[in-house]
Amino acid sequence: PTPSPPQDRDDSGVLKITDFGTSCFCEGDADAKKTAGTPPFFSPEMCSKELSGTYDARAVDLWAAGVTLYSWISGQLPFVAPTVMLLMDKIAKAPAKMNHPPEASEALGRVIEGLLTRDVSKRLTLAQLRLDNWLTDSGAQPLPVQPVVKIQVTEADIAQAVSNRAAIAIGSAAGPSNIGAALALVGQSHEDTSGGWVREGVATIRKRSTNTAADFWRSIAASGHLAPHLPIIYSITPVDEDDNGQVDVASDGTLTFDIRMQDLTAAMTRPCAMGFVMGCRTVTSQDMSQTAPRPELLEAMKSIDANAPTAEEVEAGGVSVARYLGFLDSVSSTASLGFRIDNAKTMVDSSLSALPLPETVSLSTLRDEGDLTRAMCTFLQQDASLALAVLRKVQTLLEALLRSPFLTRHVLLRSRLLLVYDDANREALLELKMMNFVWSYPLPDGITTTHLEPWDGSAESIQDGYILGVRSLERLMKRVCAELGTPVVEEAPAPTLPPGPVDPASLAPGASAALMPPGHGALPGKLSVVEERRSQESLHSLSSSSLAQ
Repeated sequence: PTPSPPQDRDDSGVLKITDFGTSCFCEGDADAKKTAGTPPFFSPEMCSKELSGTYDARAVDLWAAGVTLYSWISGQLPFVAPTVMLLMDKIAKAPAKMNHPPEASEALGRVIEGLLTRDVSKRLTLAQLRLDNWLTDSGAQPLPVQPVVKIQVTEADIAQAVSNRAAIAIGSAAGPSNIGAALALVGQSHEDTSGGWVREGVATIRKRSTNTAADFWRSIAASGHLAPHLPIIYSITPVDEDDNGQVDVASDGTLTFDIRMQDLTAAMTRPCAMGFVMGCRTVTSQDMSQTAPRPELLEAMKSIDANAPTAEEVEAGGVSVARYLGFLDSVSSTASLGFRIDNAKTMVDSSLSALPLPETVSLSTLRDEGDLTRAMCTFLQQDASLALAVLRKVQTLLEALLRSPFLTRHVLLRSRLLLVYDDANREALLELKMMNFVWSYPLPDGITTTHLEPWDGSAESIQDGYILGVRSLERLMKRVCAELGTPVVEEAPAPTLPPGPVDPASLAPGASAALMPPGHGALPGKLSVVEERRSQESLHSLSSSSLAQ
């Protein structure tokens, strides 16, 4: 063929994404509300009557990515059949792991087989794909491919990823969390070995972490249900101490790691941020083993409630770490609701400022649901539509948590949720993400937790109340919506179609056309009514957003 003129040629090597005629947006693990797609790219769960409406739309996209790679390499589709019905039946009966085409290299073959895995829980996730050696050239080219400019910033300029009261006071919507600062005060913080989060480039945050924390980030980022509720993880790499490549080692002999992740506020012009400490306790077994009284913690307790220390604690001249953290849990909504607002910054009189509260209330003692409702209304600028959007974010997260097998096998202590929105574009730029897993840990094999039980006060307890907290947050947001005059209408479940063959005569006029979405047209010819009904019965959702992200 004749080469394209130079002015028409794109030599950047960038693959372009096009054709969004049947695309739709999907929050978290929510099922897409639109039946759309091309049948040869359907995943087994989409073609199974038993799994209809129960699958993760992002896992569906990853299967489609596997089909795409397979066809690019081999020039043919992995599944073909003369009719849509037979094609869907063939895909539903796919082998546990599809063999890669012989044209693929060993590394690419592993990727294709990982994507074309029938069991969704074993299928390659987007987080795993981003870190795969084939895609990153064995780590030599970690995603995203972008120039990284390391910037040393002042405390007032710390990146907008998590926030605390100290950062709020100096005008930053970010910084280490309040609990992290409290632990640093008593010399127990392993949350951040470098002293803070650092912005790199225009859309990346770097977090210095311990080996244990880095391992947890890897694990949860590979969780199909929870990965969409994290900032996008770009890379997790050991820290080089100097230009000679000497690896930085922590005091306990383990490596330290840099986690580079998405800056949630990179596109925001007026970011408002609120941090939640999740769970019904922040006390760990390690805290309970440290019984030495700390004078500075006694003074911190007195500053919140002068009558809180007992006579014995005053005489001893200090309180233990566990006693102080337990006190913070009891005077806030942590113990009663399973979460507390740790920090918040919003627009006040056209400028970003600390969240205004009544004189008799502080963030440390914000516990009453009425006070929490009013505080949230203020944070959200009394915006009813924004409040409803936040509620939907919380509900989507809750659905993912309840589905996640990963969550039942891990304890999440002192973990956080970060809620951010752009006051200049509120609903369009709104994020709710899980953050900070320094004190989270996996359970031994065979042991699980529900995250629904309150803490019994013992060091051996594995209950953290995380889901209790998210449910309380959902209830709070419903109160906020009611306070702002927004009726919360729960969506009715999608109507189900009866199993078995469909008599075309039983359908109302035009019903067969309504069974397939406008613009479907991916295959030549017109589908029969029975084929259309089978497709509708087997497919409830498809998301095109995750791969684009």
